[in-house]
Amino acid sequence: PGGFRVKYTNLRWDSKAGYKGRGSYVFDRRGPQWKDGVDSIGAPGVLGNMSQALARAVLEDVATRVTGARGHVHVLSVYDGLLYCVPEIEAQDLKTALLREMSVAPTWWSALPIKGEGAVGQNYGELK
Repeated sequence: PGGFRVKYTNLRWDSKAGYKGRGSYVFDRRGPQWKDGVDSIGAPGVLGNMSQALARAVLEDVATRVTGARGHVHVLSVYDGLLYCVPEIEAQDLKTALLREMSVAPTWWSALPIKGEGAVGQNYGELK
């Protein structure tokens, strides 16, 4: 959805990598956030990355609908959350609207069962 891709550069099998050298898929890590080198990944890692990518796509749809309907724009997003900065008097109303939108399955996966959680606080630390 949305053209977002989970990429593993130069993904390949290495018979000596992984747990106790039993073999694992490995890929190249490059970029400013990573120390250049090779990293291994197994099924749990791939599934975790895919679920985070799907959660991000669902929340992107939610954020777009909320912005269109209410004019609020999120100030921070992580794969499983949206953060808004609004006047205190609007906070509970926005939370209610977000939770309602978070229970709507995306058009690209109408059978997806989803449910959101929300919190209101003075700072990000209070929300977790």
